[in-house]
This record gives sequence, C-alpha cells and structure tokens, in this order.
Amino acid sequence: MTTKGTHMNADQMKSLTSGDILVYDDGRAGHAGVKAVVLSNHENCVIVQFEDRADTTTIKHDEVGWTEYLKRSH
Repeated sequence: MTTKGTHMNADQMKSLTSGDILVYDDGRAGHAGVKAVVLSNHENCVIVQFEDRADTTTIKHDEVGWTEYLKRSH
C-alpha cells in the first residue's frame, strides 16, 4: 500500500523538525515502510537519513517525486 493520496505537502515538509521520523513507501518491493530520521530542515529542503542508506538525502519541500511517497510516522 502506498501513501499516494495522503502524501506530504510543502507546508508539512516545512514543519518537520530534527528527530522526526518519516516513512517512505512507493509500493515497490524493498521500498515499503522504509524509515528516515530528519536531520535538519532548511528554508527550501529537509535533510534525512534513511535507515537503509549510508549517505544522507536532501529533499526539497515541494519535490513531489519524493513527497508523494512520504508520511510522518506516528
């Protein structure tokens, strides 16, 4: 199950703070339920660390290619 339809918008991305947990799910095998911790949030982007990656990822607040598959973990 993907998060399409309940994706995060730019305002929600801007509201993230360090330590928040996101979950990525684009429906592909190996890409479902992958957690990421927010390291920092800047004027136009957020920097996250995915649990399955060694490097950090920078995501623009309005980068729909990413945000349509992200949701905040509860």
